[in-house]
Amino acid sequence: MFNTSSQTNRPASAVLDRPGLQTPRVDFAVQPKIDKRRQKLTEKIKNFRIELGPSRKDVLHFTNQLAVMVRAGISLQDALEAIGQQIPSAKFRAIILDLRNQIEAGQSFSQALSVHSDVFGSLYINMVAAAEISGSLSDMLRKLAEYLDEEAATRSQIKSAMVYPIIIAVMAVSVTIFLLCFVLPRFITIFAGKEHLLPTPTKILMASSAFVRGNWYFIVLALMIICGGLFYLSHRHRRQCQHTRHNAGR
Repeated sequence: MFNTSSQTNRPASAVLDRPGLQTPRVDFAVQPKIDKRRQKLTEKIKNFRIELGPSRKDVLHFTNQLAVMVRAGISLQDALEAIGQQIPSAKFRAIILDLRNQIEAGQSFSQALSVHSDVFGSLYINMVAAAEISGSLSDMLRKLAEYLDEEAATRSQIKSAMVYPIIIAVMAVSVTIFLLCFVLPRFITIFAGKEHLLPTPTKILMASSAFVRGNWYFIVLALMIICGGLFYLSHRHRRQCQHTRHNAGR
């Protein structure tokens, strides 16, 4: 039997203060800091999103709301303020509030829109400028909303019509690459040493297969350059057309 009465009756502080006894130190201030960092990181992940520029649909909704408010007798500054507070996109909200600030600084609505011509377009700006001269801004905004609605419907129809040809083209290219890279090489081993007996079209296919398998990275790079060049040219052509229409409107 062990006599533990003397040990149990001693206070805990006396036991812990014995010389040579090392006790771990617990820093209770570290855990709240870790929890705060985790909470901040979680909030950043939840709030993280990639925002693109305003779309034509955003401009359409903005024009519809502005036309209704102006027709109801609300001043342009108040209407822009109310619409800007309701827009979820941070970039488009900043543009709308900038329009309001420019109007409060003495600029006309068309002059404020011209600062953001890449969003609204020269046709939109010129029609607003004409409406300011004639004093029919609400009617012009309604007509602009109808035009943008018809344009969106036309774009949707064009995209829908292009889906099927694009799918067919991608499937055709994929099947061709699969045949050249995985099917024809098996026949090449069969006809090894008998190439002179093969017809010319077969020789061309075999040479194409060898070229694709040996230089696929150059082909991918060339396709990326071609796609980037076509995108740049189409974007440049669209900007030139907008600039030409803007100069013609003046």
